[in-house]
Amino acid sequence: MTATLFTLICVLGASPQMFSLQTPLPAHDFVAEDVNQDGVADLFVLCAEAEAAEPTRALAAFISQDGRYPAEPTFVIDLPAETGVLFWAEMDGAPPRELIAADSDGATVYAYRDGRMKAVERVAFSSILPRAMRRPVFLKELAADLDGDGRDEWLIPTTKGVEIRKGAEALALVEADFRSAVERNDGVRIVHRLPQMKPMTVPGSPVKALAMLSGDQVEFAHGETWGERARFTIPMRDRDTWRTRVGMEDINGNGLPDFLLTQSQGTVNIEMATEVFLAEGPFQYSQTPSAAFTAKNMLTSPAMIDVNGDGKLDLVNIRTPFSVRTIVNFLLRRRLSLSIDVHLYNEEAGGFTERPQYETRLTIEALEDYEQLAYAMGDMTGNGWIDAAFGASESQVVVHTGSEDTLLSRNPSYVFDVPGQGRAQVIDLDGSPGKDLVLLHPGTRHSRRVHVILF
Repeated sequence: MTATLFTLICVLGASPQMFSLQTPLPAHDFVAEDVNQDGVADLFVLCAEAEAAEPTRALAAFISQDGRYPAEPTFVIDLPAETGVLFWAEMDGAPPRELIAADSDGATVYAYRDGRMKAVERVAFSSILPRAMRRPVFLKELAADLDGDGRDEWLIPTTKGVEIRKGAEALALVEADFRSAVERNDGVRIVHRLPQMKPMTVPGSPVKALAMLSGDQVEFAHGETWGERARFTIPMRDRDTWRTRVGMEDINGNGLPDFLLTQSQGTVNIEMATEVFLAEGPFQYSQTPSAAFTAKNMLTSPAMIDVNGDGKLDLVNIRTPFSVRTIVNFLLRRRLSLSIDVHLYNEEAGGFTERPQYETRLTIEALEDYEQLAYAMGDMTGNGWIDAAFGASESQVVVHTGSEDTLLSRNPSYVFDVPGQGRAQVIDLDGSPGKDLVLLHPGTRHSRRVHVILF
């Protein structure tokens, strides 16, 4: 790493370390997994030449050594042509976890041995997982330890529901609401929309239950063999006129899933409604939301994030005003105004208060391709408060740091000379108090580069 790699404005002490990684093919997805057990997560990057007549796919592994990442892959796995999705699962009860490359007909299990990932087993099953994906993806929600024995169950979607497996052994089949569609457009396209799945703790049960969210329906499979059922229907506005999005998170850390409902209608005179439904007990929810917020003439993107480091998820509303002034600033000055409102979770208040505890305004440079703006939030400084990273231009990423006094600094505390387009993720890589930043740049001229910033 040289001084020309990045420009850093640092007001907080030690400088972050930055690494620029080269992938053999354009990169589009990654996970962090400590396979060599040195306390620093290794990076596994999915990359593919997807538009070629004969697509090529690979998994590039960057194994950390002495807290540093190599510029070139430590090794590359040429994925089988049938690969659809990948996930990590603990198979033998001892770290590191195994890598599972799955498709419609089964899965190949890879184990880390002698410094490489080696195929050790092929498990056969029938599923509706995709086969021969041009760009395979990681789906971490396909594995969880439901019975507490230290080995993960696989959650495999099939034509009849979710098959719960322990590797080669099928344990149970849970019926689920899989929404499928057939589209006729230059051929026939069959689409399966899988439910969101989340394990949940049920007092007195020897196994975790499985919550499955599909549209406005939440199905709970519980009991020793997941054969008992419960259901919650999320109350929504008229779905013919309101666009709907639902998220499922454990907001207050009690092991039960809660729901964040976002609905919007209109285009010019847009109206947005955000509602939170907190669990009152296992499988118990009120038809009246625990908290409700509305906004007009603003594009709103709500998210559940732990802002102040108390282990509870807080409601963060990121809003862009839809007005003449906003349009003029965007067209003439290439600048975007963002409004960030934060409602901290408050157990004594029953969840969230109507008025936000923090209101922050930021103005950022708008990139030519706004959809590829890199953006992520998380505690990178290690002070317990959330920080925000933005792509400030095609060649810079900035970080606004957070504190109890101001939530986010008005001016950037860090400026990095890395491409501002792509995907950003805040993740803990090395166990230090501050989390780290990983940036991918799919669809850009930097698509074969991955940038890692250790705080």
